[in-house]
Amino acid sequence: MKHIEVVAANIRKDDMLLATQRGYGDFKDWWEFPGGKMEAGETPEMNTRPFVRHYHNIFVTFGQMVLLVVFINAIDSIGINVLPVSETNVPPSVG
Repeated sequence: MKHIEVVAANIRKDDMLLATQRGYGDFKDWWEFPGGKMEAGETPEMNTRPFVRHYHNIFVTFGQMVLLVVFINAIDSIGINVLPVSETNVPPSVG
C-alpha cells in the first residue's frame, strides 16, 4: 500500500471559500481546493504557497493546520492536510 500526502488550502474572504475546477485527468470538471500532492521533504506550506501565488495571484500566510484526514482503501492511504489561510495581497479584480 502506498501513502500519499496532499494539501488543501482553506482560503476564505468574507463568506466565500475559494475552490477551483479541475481541467484535466480522471476528475476533470470536479471541484477542489488549491494545493496538491506533496513531494518528499516538503511541508504543506512549501507545497501550497507557490501554487496559490502562481495560479491565483494571492500571496498568503498560513495558520496552524486545522485538519488531517486519512483515507485508506485497498490500494492507497491518502493524508489530506487542510491549512487555514489569511490573504495578504489580493488583486482588486479577485472577489
